[in-house]
Amino acid sequence: MIVLTGGAFSGKSLCAREIYRSLGHEEEPVVAEGADCTLEECKKADIWDHFPLWVKRGMKEERDLAAELEEILDQNPDLIVVTQELGCGLVPVDASERAFREKNGRLSCDLAARAEEVYLVTCGLPRQIKGQKTV
Repeated sequence: MIVLTGGAFSGKSLCAREIYRSLGHEEEPVVAEGADCTLEECKKADIWDHFPLWVKRGMKEERDLAAELEEILDQNPDLIVVTQELGCGLVPVDASERAFREKNGRLSCDLAARAEEVYLVTCGLPRQIKGQKTV
Protein backbone atom coordinates (compact mmCIF):
# COMPACT_ATOMS: atom_id res chain seq x y z
CA MET A 1 0.00 0.00 0.00
CA ILE A 2 1.04 3.57 -0.69
CA VAL A 3 -0.27 6.52 1.34
CA LEU A 4 -0.29 10.18 0.33
CA THR A 5 -1.01 12.85 2.90
CA GLY A 6 -0.83 16.62 3.07
CA GLY A 7 -2.98 19.69 3.43
CA ALA A 8 -6.20 20.49 1.60
CA PHE A 9 -5.87 20.99 -2.15
CA SER A 10 -2.13 20.28 -2.10
CA GLY A 11 -2.07 18.04 -5.19
CA LYS A 12 -2.39 14.66 -3.45
CA SER A 13 -4.96 13.21 -5.87
CA LEU A 14 -2.92 14.12 -8.94
CA CYS A 15 0.22 12.67 -7.34
CA ALA A 16 -1.68 9.44 -6.59
CA ARG A 17 -2.49 9.10 -10.29
CA GLU A 18 1.14 9.80 -11.22
CA ILE A 19 2.33 7.11 -8.82
CA TYR A 20 -0.23 4.69 -10.26
CA ARG A 21 1.11 5.32 -13.79
CA SER A 22 4.73 5.07 -12.58
CA LEU A 23 3.96 1.53 -11.41
CA GLY A 24 3.46 0.52 -15.06
CA HIS A 25 -0.31 0.89 -15.37
CA GLU A 26 -1.48 2.27 -18.70
CA GLU A 27 -5.23 2.12 -18.02
CA GLU A 28 -7.10 4.71 -15.98
CA PRO A 29 -7.21 3.84 -12.29
CA VAL A 30 -10.38 2.71 -10.56
CA VAL A 31 -10.97 5.38 -7.92
CA ALA A 32 -13.08 4.94 -4.78
CA GLU A 33 -14.29 8.34 -3.55
CA GLY A 34 -14.41 8.60 0.24
CA ALA A 35 -17.61 10.65 0.21
CA ASP A 36 -19.74 7.84 -1.19
CA CYS A 37 -17.73 4.65 -1.83
CA THR A 38 -18.90 1.30 -0.55
CA LEU A 39 -16.77 -1.22 1.28
CA GLU A 40 -16.72 -3.40 -1.85
CA GLU A 41 -15.62 -0.48 -4.06
CA CYS A 42 -12.68 0.18 -1.73
CA LYS A 43 -11.67 -3.47 -1.92
CA LYS A 44 -11.54 -3.29 -5.74
CA ALA A 45 -10.13 0.23 -6.24
CA ASP A 46 -6.66 1.21 -7.39
CA ILE A 47 -6.88 4.57 -5.60
CA TRP A 48 -8.94 5.44 -2.53
CA ASP A 49 -9.35 9.22 -2.62
CA HIS A 50 -10.64 11.54 0.10
CA PHE A 51 -10.13 9.10 2.96
CA PRO A 52 -11.25 11.68 5.60
CA LEU A 53 -14.69 11.89 3.98
CA TRP A 54 -15.03 8.12 4.42
CA VAL A 55 -14.02 8.54 8.08
CA LYS A 56 -16.58 11.31 8.66
CA ARG A 57 -19.35 9.32 6.97
CA GLY A 58 -18.48 6.19 8.93
CA MET A 59 -18.53 8.07 12.23
CA LYS A 60 -21.99 9.45 11.45
CA GLU A 61 -23.17 5.91 10.67
CA GLU A 62 -21.43 4.59 13.83
CA ARG A 63 -19.52 1.92 11.89
CA ASP A 64 -16.43 0.07 13.14
CA LEU A 65 -13.97 1.92 10.92
CA ALA A 66 -10.85 0.16 12.22
CA ALA A 67 -12.33 -3.24 11.37
CA GLU A 68 -13.51 -2.05 7.94
CA LEU A 69 -10.11 -0.54 7.21
CA GLU A 70 -8.38 -3.79 8.15
CA GLU A 71 -10.73 -5.74 5.87
CA ILE A 72 -10.14 -3.37 2.94
CA LEU A 73 -6.35 -3.44 3.30
CA ASP A 74 -6.25 -7.22 3.75
CA GLN A 75 -8.15 -7.69 0.50
CA ASN A 76 -6.51 -4.83 -1.43
CA PRO A 77 -2.84 -4.61 -0.36
CA ASP A 78 -1.78 -2.64 -3.47
CA LEU A 79 -4.19 0.23 -2.80
CA ILE A 80 -3.04 3.84 -3.05
CA VAL A 81 -4.75 5.85 -0.29
CA VAL A 82 -5.12 9.63 -0.30
CA THR A 83 -5.69 11.06 3.16
CA GLN A 84 -5.42 14.58 4.56
CA GLU A 85 -3.37 16.03 7.38
CA LEU A 86 -5.92 17.69 9.66
CA GLY A 87 -3.89 17.99 12.86
CA CYS A 88 -1.79 21.03 12.00
CA GLY A 89 -4.58 23.60 11.97
CA LEU A 90 -6.82 25.15 14.55
CA VAL A 91 -8.50 22.90 17.09
CA PRO A 92 -12.22 22.80 16.25
CA VAL A 93 -14.61 24.25 18.83
CA ASP A 94 -17.25 21.61 18.10
CA ALA A 95 -16.71 18.34 20.01
CA SER A 96 -17.83 16.16 17.09
CA GLU A 97 -15.36 17.89 14.77
CA ARG A 98 -12.57 17.33 17.30
CA ALA A 99 -13.54 13.65 17.51
CA PHE A 100 -13.49 13.42 13.70
CA ARG A 101 -10.06 15.07 13.53
CA GLU A 102 -8.72 12.63 16.12
CA LYS A 103 -10.26 9.55 14.44
CA ASN A 104 -8.91 10.60 11.03
CA GLY A 105 -5.47 11.18 12.53
CA ARG A 106 -5.36 7.84 14.28
CA LEU A 107 -6.61 5.90 11.24
CA SER A 108 -4.14 7.77 9.03
CA CYS A 109 -1.36 6.72 11.44
CA ASP A 110 -2.57 3.13 11.09
CA LEU A 111 -2.41 3.50 7.30
CA ALA A 112 1.11 4.92 7.43
CA ALA A 113 2.32 2.18 9.78
CA ARG A 114 1.08 -0.51 7.42
CA ALA A 115 2.12 1.23 4.18
CA GLU A 116 5.21 0.32 2.21
CA GLU A 117 5.55 3.94 1.07
CA VAL A 118 4.25 7.24 2.47
CA TYR A 119 4.43 10.62 0.73
CA LEU A 120 3.82 14.09 2.15
CA VAL A 121 2.52 16.28 -0.69
CA THR A 122 2.95 20.05 -0.63
CA CYS A 123 2.21 22.32 -3.61
CA GLY A 124 1.88 19.24 -5.83
CA LEU A 125 5.35 17.99 -4.89
CA PRO A 126 5.53 14.57 -3.21
CA ARG A 127 8.22 14.14 -0.56
CA GLN A 128 8.77 10.53 0.44
CA ILE A 129 8.79 10.02 4.19
CA LYS A 130 8.72 6.20 4.27
CA GLY A 131 9.87 3.35 2.00
CA GLN A 132 11.57 2.97 -1.39
CA LYS A 133 11.07 5.69 -3.98
CA THR A 134 8.34 5.10 -6.60
CA VAL A 135 8.04 8.61 -8.10
